[in-house]
Amino acid sequence: TYSEPSVSSQIESNETDIGMDQSENSSQVTEDVDIGSLYMRNLCLFYMQLQAKCLVPSSTIQMIVEEINGLNDICHQYTKDKIIETLRMKTCMSDTVIDSVFQSLQETDLHASCSSHLSAEYTRRQYFQKNFCYVHPENVYLGTDEHRRDRYAQYIPLADTLRALLKVSKSCSF
Repeated sequence: TYSEPSVSSQIESNETDIGMDQSENSSQVTEDVDIGSLYMRNLCLFYMQLQAKCLVPSSTIQMIVEEINGLNDICHQYTKDKIIETLRMKTCMSDTVIDSVFQSLQETDLHASCSSHLSAEYTRRQYFQKNFCYVHPENVYLGTDEHRRDRYAQYIPLADTLRALLKVSKSCSF
């Protein structure tokens, strides 16, 4: 299982990276890529389930995306402030070293790096179509109801669905 390294191990790893052999270094990069891919896949599946299974409108999903991003930013800032406070009180690290540690941590913010691809409805749809077997539903205007509200139905185009399925079956070996 994966667990986040502590701040002290992050600091120590910066000092020992020079002596690390190539296979260890490449395995760490592979692990980071795998965790990033897993996180991105799960984030995408969450947004797709909201839309498809829970029938949440895309405008509401957009609000959820923005709020999750905001909460993530607040969480990271709070954690950063607490760690900086602890490092200053309990270690003799200079502010320059502490700032460089947090600069490297900020560059590895998993959620921020993944959510940039999913921050707008258009980019989410493009990402879903490129990386999943996703076909965007089309709106069909049905007319107005007795309260003079426009009514729509949605359908998923059959030709696009077949293309997506054939694309997936070509990439799979049976």
